[in-house]
Amino acid sequence: MNLLREINLIVIVSLLCSACSAKKSAAPMSPSDMEAAWRVASEPGESHTYLEPLYGKWNTETRFWKKQGGEPDISHGMVNTQWIFGNRFLKENYMGDLDGFSFNGLGITGYDNLKKQFTSFWIDSMNTGCSLWYGDYDPGTKTFHYTGSEIDPFTKVEHSTRSTLTVLDKDTHRFELFREEDGGFVKTMEVTYKRAS
Repeated sequence: MNLLREINLIVIVSLLCSACSAKKSAAPMSPSDMEAAWRVASEPGESHTYLEPLYGKWNTETRFWKKQGGEPDISHGMVNTQWIFGNRFLKENYMGDLDGFSFNGLGITGYDNLKKQFTSFWIDSMNTGCSLWYGDYDPGTKTFHYTGSEIDPFTKVEHSTRSTLTVLDKDTHRFELFREEDGGFVKTMEVTYKRAS
């Protein structure tokens, strides 16, 4: 049994279990209704198309602020972003440097049809934890808005974070990360992506 068939089976069983545990007053779902619900949950839709401008190979410039109001450290990298699992997710492979050290990162971004939210997951070579953000998209400004949290490695205090990813044009997008401090949000990082020729 291949992986896709196993995943489909798990989803169908989950839907059946949900249908069985529903209130008795609810009408039971027919097999065709369950299949339709499964397809809505599992197939890429319009929201996934908003991620299309992020696909491709990119050169990046990262600005990282260690101190509020100070000058940022600037570093550069390369990113290869590809569709995976039938255009359900974008996988971002980052290679570059940060603060004078070699830096590699991996991001996975998608849209959850059931939660009706965009999700973004990130791991890298300078952390043992992972970042997970949930957000939405504003088609008027072509901006993704995410919220999440991070733990300060020095104080061990968890801070709320928010981030934006704005499509500036077909060859440029910009990621900005803000951390909550003293009741407000302070920008800690900005990454500008320029399409590689």
